[in-house]
Amino acid sequence: MKAFGRSLCTAFMCLLSLFLLRELPAKAYDQAFVQIPVYCLGITEGGDQIYQLQIQPQDQLSPVPVPDALQLSEDSSGYFGITVDQPGTYSYRVWQTAGSDPDTEYDTRIFSVKVYVENTQGEELVYAVTAALEGSDEKPERLEFRNIALSESETTTTTAVTTTVTETSTSTTTEETTTRAVTTTTQAVTTKKPETIIEKVGAVLTGDNMPLALLSAIIGASAVLAVGSALLKRKDDDE
Repeated sequence: MKAFGRSLCTAFMCLLSLFLLRELPAKAYDQAFVQIPVYCLGITEGGDQIYQLQIQPQDQLSPVPVPDALQLSEDSSGYFGITVDQPGTYSYRVWQTAGSDPDTEYDTRIFSVKVYVENTQGEELVYAVTAALEGSDEKPERLEFRNIALSESETTTTTAVTTTVTETSTSTTTEETTTRAVTTTTQAVTTKKPETIIEKVGAVLTGDNMPLALLSAIIGASAVLAVGSALLKRKDDDE
């Protein structure tokens, strides 16, 4: 009977010890503020696109980030903040909520994030953040989202219209008229009326239009005639 009582007392003390140990508060550490950085790449020249990012704990032990949603403009960065006070491993999922712009292809990748918190010899908490793509073995160096601006050819159905153009070649014949200048040389011909005997004798006597040789011949002939006439007249006087 005494042995049973001692066994019962021992069992009670063990249960009490377990209960007390459970209720004892964990060792207090200085709180550490954990940053999970995210990056949004540029997609347009104007830079007016907005990324809407979400984060969610994967278990009840992981503290809820504050804030749990971010709106970032393209070509910018931000972070989700978590406050921890105990060493451990905390798990999260980070993704983008797609917008409604029909000209944008939204990044639908989901990142699985692990936050590793450890205490140092100085009882301070330090952390490290790692990321992996869900459904892939890829482990990117950072949480980076990239949307794509669709070109017109991808968003608009283009109907090709074939237009047949008939070209009519008009051959214009240019007739070149060559005008030949014919120079007609007009020579002035002076026509003289036939001279009368009196005019000819006058011309001879005056010497107009009379060659020198002809004039000498006429003078010689006249002298012969004169001599002959004188001789005839003398012969008649002698008879």
